[in-house]
Amino acid sequence: MGIARKLLRESRKLDYHHHHCEPLWRSMPMKNAHPEDIKASVRKSGATMRQLAFGAGLHPSALSHCLHVPLPAANLAIAEFLGARLHELWPEWFDQAGEVRPDARKSSTLPHAAHRQKGAAA
Repeated sequence: MGIARKLLRESRKLDYHHHHCEPLWRSMPMKNAHPEDIKASVRKSGATMRQLAFGAGLHPSALSHCLHVPLPAANLAIAEFLGARLHELWPEWFDQAGEVRPDARKSSTLPHAAHRQKGAAA
């Protein structure tokens, strides 16, 4: 077998593996998917967060904000686009029925007010 044919065969194996892997957020039970993983999945699917927001009739910043705090309409727009259910992406915030968990706001990923910088760095 020629070297070119061998390389082509190996690249096809990698390509098949790449396109048939489970998204990272599907393999992380009971922990919210990382915001960067979600944004990357949206980009890999051919859209931007801004496009999703406009398509769902939401403010452009809503989809970025919903990666850190539960905003059901915005979270749902992302989940539907990715072919996932709310609780698959954000199990800390949503139950299996898609309802916001009572303690969801406490588990936001935004920095606590005491950790935010005030003004310019010294």
